[in-house]
Amino acid sequence: MGFKGPHSEQAKMQIRLKMTDYAKVHPNWNKSKGPKIFANLAPSQDMSYLLGVLKGDGYVTKSGYQYHVCLQSISKNFVSSFETSLKNIGLHPCKIYRDGRGIYHSVACSLQFVDFYKNLKLRDLKQLIIGYQRHFIRGLYESEGSLFIKGQTNKFELVIVNSDLELLQIVKRYLFYKNIGSHIGKRGVTVNYLQMYLLRIYINDIQNFLDLINPCIKYISDNRIIKDY
Repeated sequence: MGFKGPHSEQAKMQIRLKMTDYAKVHPNWNKSKGPKIFANLAPSQDMSYLLGVLKGDGYVTKSGYQYHVCLQSISKNFVSSFETSLKNIGLHPCKIYRDGRGIYHSVACSLQFVDFYKNLKLRDLKQLIIGYQRHFIRGLYESEGSLFIKGQTNKFELVIVNSDLELLQIVKRYLFYKNIGSHIGKRGVTVNYLQMYLLRIYINDIQNFLDLINPCIKYISDNRIIKDY
């Protein structure tokens, strides 16, 4: 897959038709009693960011006739960023609330988006984020990334952990195109019986990586790690 530019107009049109024509593809759509809130599913910065978050801490759920797009985090900045992108694609998230454990929540209702995401194949995601890869990676990093000082070395270490090896390989290829080195290896422990993989950014490229994606949390300022939560 190439990373050199945005979609052609023909490719954009094909994605719009594929991702939004639910009335034809899903005959039960009009029978649903759930709220018919339509999102703009065309390729964009916000869509790519949301997909990155949903490949990590974000999730979609169905409960009865309710279809939810959700994020929970101890970071209000992270949840606020997620909420903003939901609004920018046309959804109407509830006001962010903080529960008794100190966890912030953002929730939006949309059968269309939940159905879209649950049926989204990796090959379609790869096409959808072309031209907006750094926004996808930002969402994935804010969800699944860690930035810390390793042992007694006083050197920064930045990793992204995920169970989807092919997904991390997509990230690695794009970073290589941006002259940012990284390495993928197996993590020693499994989560819910899934093998976890770890993408590690080379030490000399950590700041370049952060400058590229401009995360709202887990960044470096004045040679200090700022988690913002």
